[in-house]
Amino acid sequence: MGDARAGLRGQSLLIGTAKWIGTLAPTVAFGWLGNSPLILGLGGLCSVFDLAYIALLWRARRPLMPAV
Repeated sequence: MGDARAGLRGQSLLIGTAKWIGTLAPTVAFGWLGNSPLILGLGGLCSVFDLAYIALLWRARRPLMPAV
């Protein structure tokens, strides 16, 4: 494996949020409104990972609090 990325270069909350919305829109349109359990399930699973990515980005951009 090789190069580990040091920092958040090339990643942002805007990109993560846009990806989540881009996953959510077809999930609702084809999964929920189109009554497709497969699309709904896969879209829900992808949304979980998208939200985890957003949470990790949010956590990584906060400064660490010093121990008291």
